[in-house]
Amino acid sequence: MELKRYKGSLTVEQLIIAHKKTKSNATSLYKEAQLLFENKMYARCYFLLCIANEELGKSIFVVSAIVDLIAGKIDWHKFWKKLRNHKSKTGMIEFFENMFVSSDDNLTPWKELEQRIPTLEELKMASLYSDMFQNDFFDPEEIITFNLAKSTLELTGHRIEFINTISPPDNILRLAKKEDILAYRTKLKEMGMEIDF
Repeated sequence: MELKRYKGSLTVEQLIIAHKKTKSNATSLYKEAQLLFENKMYARCYFLLCIANEELGKSIFVVSAIVDLIAGKIDWHKFWKKLRNHKSKTGMIEFFENMFVSSDDNLTPWKELEQRIPTLEELKMASLYSDMFQNDFFDPEEIITFNLAKSTLELTGHRIEFINTISPPDNILRLAKKEDILAYRTKLKEMGMEIDF
Protein backbone atom coordinates (compact mmCIF):
# COMPACT_ATOMS: atom_id res chain seq x y z
CA MET A 1 0.00 0.00 0.00
CA GLU A 2 1.37 3.38 -0.99
CA LEU A 3 1.16 6.01 1.74
CA LYS A 4 0.61 9.47 0.33
CA ARG A 5 0.79 12.25 2.90
CA TYR A 6 -2.29 14.43 2.96
CA LYS A 7 -1.75 18.21 3.00
CA GLY A 8 -5.25 19.64 2.64
CA SER A 9 -7.89 20.94 4.99
CA LEU A 10 -9.64 18.93 7.68
CA THR A 11 -12.96 19.13 9.49
CA VAL A 12 -13.36 19.54 13.24
CA GLU A 13 -14.47 15.90 13.41
CA GLN A 14 -11.35 14.71 11.57
CA LEU A 15 -9.18 16.73 13.94
CA ILE A 16 -10.98 15.26 16.98
CA ILE A 17 -10.18 11.79 15.65
CA ALA A 18 -6.56 12.83 15.05
CA HIS A 19 -6.36 14.13 18.63
CA LYS A 20 -7.60 10.82 20.05
CA LYS A 21 -5.25 8.79 17.88
CA THR A 22 -2.15 10.86 18.68
CA LYS A 23 -2.80 10.48 22.41
CA SER A 24 -3.54 6.78 22.01
CA ASN A 25 -0.37 6.24 20.00
CA ALA A 26 1.69 8.11 22.62
CA THR A 27 0.30 5.77 25.28
CA SER A 28 1.03 2.67 23.17
CA LEU A 29 4.60 3.83 22.54
CA TYR A 30 5.00 4.45 26.27
CA LYS A 31 3.77 0.94 27.14
CA GLU A 32 6.10 -0.62 24.57
CA ALA A 33 8.98 1.44 25.99
CA GLN A 34 8.16 0.06 29.45
CA LEU A 35 8.59 -3.48 28.08
CA LEU A 36 11.93 -2.58 26.55
CA PHE A 37 13.04 -0.97 29.82
CA GLU A 38 12.04 -4.05 31.81
CA ASN A 39 14.17 -6.11 29.41
CA LYS A 40 17.17 -3.76 29.79
CA MET A 41 16.91 -2.43 26.23
CA TYR A 42 17.46 1.17 27.27
CA ALA A 43 18.42 2.70 23.91
CA ARG A 44 15.31 1.52 22.07
CA CYS A 45 13.21 2.33 25.14
CA TYR A 46 14.50 5.90 24.97
CA PHE A 47 13.81 6.13 21.23
CA LEU A 48 10.17 5.09 21.66
CA LEU A 49 9.78 7.57 24.51
CA CYS A 50 11.07 10.37 22.28
CA ILE A 51 8.48 9.42 19.66
CA ALA A 52 5.77 9.24 22.34
CA ASN A 53 6.67 12.79 23.40
CA GLU A 54 6.49 13.93 19.79
CA GLU A 55 2.98 12.45 19.59
CA LEU A 56 2.03 14.43 22.70
CA GLY A 57 3.36 17.59 21.05
CA LYS A 58 1.36 16.69 17.95
CA SER A 59 -1.81 16.35 20.06
CA ILE A 60 -1.36 19.95 21.23
CA PHE A 61 -0.98 21.15 17.63
CA VAL A 62 -4.17 19.28 16.73
CA VAL A 63 -6.23 20.90 19.51
CA SER A 64 -4.81 24.27 18.52
CA ALA A 65 -5.89 23.56 14.92
CA ILE A 66 -9.42 22.78 16.10
CA VAL A 67 -9.58 26.15 17.85
CA ASP A 68 -8.10 27.94 14.81
CA LEU A 69 -10.52 26.18 12.46
CA ILE A 70 -13.55 27.16 14.56
CA ALA A 71 -12.21 30.73 14.77
CA GLY A 72 -11.86 30.76 10.99
CA LYS A 73 -8.14 31.50 11.10
CA ILE A 74 -6.24 28.37 10.15
CA ASP A 75 -3.22 28.12 7.92
CA TRP A 76 -3.20 24.49 6.73
CA HIS A 77 0.27 24.75 5.20
CA LYS A 78 1.70 25.92 8.53
CA PHE A 79 -0.27 23.24 10.40
CA TRP A 80 1.06 20.35 8.28
CA LYS A 81 4.60 21.70 8.39
CA LYS A 82 4.57 21.81 12.21
CA LEU A 83 2.72 18.51 12.56
CA ARG A 84 5.36 16.65 10.55
CA ASN A 85 8.43 18.34 11.98
CA HIS A 86 10.14 16.39 14.77
CA LYS A 87 11.74 19.46 16.35
CA SER A 88 8.44 21.36 16.34
CA LYS A 89 6.62 18.52 18.10
CA THR A 90 9.40 18.08 20.66
CA GLY A 91 9.51 21.85 21.17
CA MET A 92 5.76 21.98 21.71
CA ILE A 93 5.68 19.38 24.49
CA GLU A 94 8.78 20.93 26.12
CA PHE A 95 7.19 24.40 25.94
CA PHE A 96 3.81 23.22 27.19
CA GLU A 97 5.26 21.38 30.16
CA ASN A 98 7.51 24.31 30.98
CA MET A 99 4.63 26.81 30.88
CA PHE A 100 1.93 24.78 32.61
CA VAL A 101 3.73 22.35 34.90
CA SER A 102 6.94 24.05 36.03
CA SER A 103 6.83 26.35 39.01
CA ASP A 104 7.87 29.98 38.65
CA ASP A 105 11.22 29.05 40.22
CA ASN A 106 11.74 26.30 37.62
CA LEU A 107 10.55 28.15 34.50
CA THR A 108 13.09 27.83 31.70
CA PRO A 109 13.26 30.73 29.23
CA TRP A 110 12.03 29.78 25.75
CA LYS A 111 15.44 30.49 24.16
CA GLU A 112 17.05 27.92 26.48
CA LEU A 113 14.38 25.35 25.61
CA GLU A 114 14.82 26.06 21.92
CA GLN A 115 18.59 25.58 22.19
CA ARG A 116 18.07 22.20 23.89
CA ILE A 117 15.89 20.77 21.13
CA PRO A 118 18.74 19.90 18.70
CA THR A 119 20.50 18.02 21.52
CA LEU A 120 17.32 16.08 22.27
CA GLU A 121 17.01 15.27 18.57
CA GLU A 122 20.64 14.14 18.43
CA LEU A 123 20.15 11.88 21.48
CA LYS A 124 17.02 10.41 19.90
CA MET A 125 18.96 9.48 16.76
CA ALA A 126 21.90 8.21 18.83
CA SER A 127 19.50 5.86 20.60
CA LEU A 128 18.75 4.19 17.28
CA TYR A 129 21.95 4.31 15.23
CA SER A 130 25.59 3.60 15.99
CA ASP A 131 27.72 6.60 15.06
CA MET A 132 30.96 8.47 15.52
CA PHE A 133 31.01 11.03 18.33
CA GLN A 134 34.09 12.97 19.42
CA ASN A 135 36.90 10.50 18.53
CA ASP A 136 35.14 7.18 18.96
CA PHE A 137 32.41 5.03 17.45
CA PHE A 138 29.49 4.40 19.78
CA ASP A 139 26.72 1.83 19.97
CA PRO A 140 23.36 3.27 21.15
CA GLU A 141 23.52 1.20 24.35
CA GLU A 142 26.75 3.00 25.25
CA ILE A 143 25.05 6.39 25.04
CA ILE A 144 21.60 5.76 26.54
CA THR A 145 22.08 4.80 30.17
CA PHE A 146 19.72 3.12 32.60
CA ASN A 147 19.28 6.44 34.42
CA LEU A 148 18.46 8.39 31.26
CA ALA A 149 15.94 5.77 30.14
CA LYS A 150 14.39 5.60 33.63
CA SER A 151 14.03 9.37 34.04
CA THR A 152 12.60 9.73 30.52
CA LEU A 153 10.15 6.91 31.19
CA GLU A 154 8.94 8.68 34.34
CA LEU A 155 8.76 12.07 32.59
CA THR A 156 6.79 10.65 29.66
CA GLY A 157 4.33 8.93 31.99
CA HIS A 158 3.70 12.26 33.74
CA ARG A 159 3.31 14.04 30.42
CA ILE A 160 0.74 11.52 29.21
CA GLU A 161 -1.27 11.99 32.41
CA PHE A 162 -1.00 15.77 32.04
CA ILE A 163 -2.13 15.84 28.40
CA ASN A 164 -5.00 13.46 29.13
CA THR A 165 -6.06 15.65 32.07
CA ILE A 166 -6.03 18.96 30.21
CA SER A 167 -7.38 17.74 26.86
CA PRO A 168 -10.85 19.12 26.26
CA PRO A 169 -13.58 16.50 25.90
CA ASP A 170 -14.81 15.88 22.34
CA ASN A 171 -18.25 17.32 23.05
CA ILE A 172 -16.70 20.61 24.26
CA LEU A 173 -14.68 20.83 21.05
CA ARG A 174 -17.80 20.13 18.99
CA LEU A 175 -19.82 22.79 20.85
CA ALA A 176 -17.19 25.55 20.74
CA LYS A 177 -18.41 28.68 18.96
CA LYS A 178 -16.40 31.09 16.86
CA GLU A 179 -17.54 34.13 18.86
CA ASP A 180 -16.45 32.53 22.15
CA ILE A 181 -13.00 31.69 20.82
CA LEU A 182 -12.55 35.17 19.38
CA ALA A 183 -13.67 36.70 22.70
CA TYR A 184 -11.12 34.60 24.64
CA ARG A 185 -8.37 35.52 22.17
CA THR A 186 -9.24 39.22 22.48
CA LYS A 187 -9.10 38.96 26.28
CA LEU A 188 -5.75 37.15 26.17
CA LYS A 189 -4.39 39.78 23.82
CA GLU A 190 -5.54 42.54 26.19
CA MET A 191 -3.67 40.73 28.98
CA GLY A 192 -0.54 40.60 26.80
CA MET A 193 -0.80 36.83 26.38
CA GLU A 194 -1.17 36.36 22.66
CA ILE A 195 -0.40 32.69 21.95
CA ASP A 196 0.16 31.28 18.48
CA PHE A 197 0.80 27.56 18.15
